[in-house]
Amino acid sequence: MDRVRVVVVGAGRMGARRAGSVASSKSATLVGVVDPVTERANDLAKKQGCASAGSLEDLTGAGDIDAVIISTPNDEHGKVAIPSLNKGRSVFCEKPLSNTLEEADGIHAAWKASGQLFRMGSNAREFGNVRKALQLAREGAIGSPAYGRGWIGFEKAIARNDASYYDTKKIGGGVLVDVGHHIVDLGRAFLGDFDDAFGYSPTPISTDGRVPLDTCFIGTLRRRDGRWFSLQASWQDYSGYLFLEIAGDKGSLVVDSRHNVATLDLNSPGGGRTSWDFYAEGPVSFQREMDTFLEAVRTGKDERGPSCEDGLRTLAAIRSMYASWSSGSWASLPPRFRSLPS
Repeated sequence: MDRVRVVVVGAGRMGARRAGSVASSKSATLVGVVDPVTERANDLAKKQGCASAGSLEDLTGAGDIDAVIISTPNDEHGKVAIPSLNKGRSVFCEKPLSNTLEEADGIHAAWKASGQLFRMGSNAREFGNVRKALQLAREGAIGSPAYGRGWIGFEKAIARNDASYYDTKKIGGGVLVDVGHHIVDLGRAFLGDFDDAFGYSPTPISTDGRVPLDTCFIGTLRRRDGRWFSLQASWQDYSGYLFLEIAGDKGSLVVDSRHNVATLDLNSPGGGRTSWDFYAEGPVSFQREMDTFLEAVRTGKDERGPSCEDGLRTLAAIRSMYASWSSGSWASLPPRFRSLPS
């Protein structure tokens, strides 16, 4: 196809960002914005010069859609993803895949049956220093990865005037399922699937009698071959935004995107170090991930994830960490998601 015809579902903060990225892409045309709050859909559509509607079914020209971008609240992902896949449309879905593994399984089954491209939103993979670190790890620069640690977060998110941040029914949790999803996804990308999970939130809050909300979450994921990954996610992190260290038997990679820096160090035995600075790239990760998705839809060649499979497996690790927090002990991932047989 010459250009991908795209509809954005959800006209909130992320939907507006995604619509802008599509409009800036050389591979696609934004044909519509959908939101049940029609005033919000109309405002965004007017800004982008496209059609608007309260639902996909009501959108003029909906039969010609090639790809759907889902930027709805987390508990509505399946309601949009499954029928879109069933109609032969490619899907870009904000993380997490769903609030529950049951619904995520349904999305995954629809994706497998459709043969369409499915990309999970994970802009952290498109940071320049993260991309380079993943490349070096694949090339064997640190040998066999043994363990990792990372943290992610930013300041004042909990004070946002955004009720959805406090609604665990809509978002499925707190900070772990929000920015924490990125760090779990990266742990899997470098170290593979995990077998057991431990999690704890030292700063839960409860709003309107709802389930306690984690504003900071600390966890460890381990494999039974000895590999492990420790993490922290916070909505009260004054250093912002991401730090990641992956160590192998031949060296280590250190990604630092805190304090307005964007660096990568490759450390070698004996004190050797090679460094890269990606600060000059600027904030391009959201545009880059949308461009790669749309070009993959246009050409039919998907060269990098994260895929629906990655989204499902990352969600399994997150839900297991929440189960551990609830029980106060280690929790095993469901057998089908583990790295090794029981």
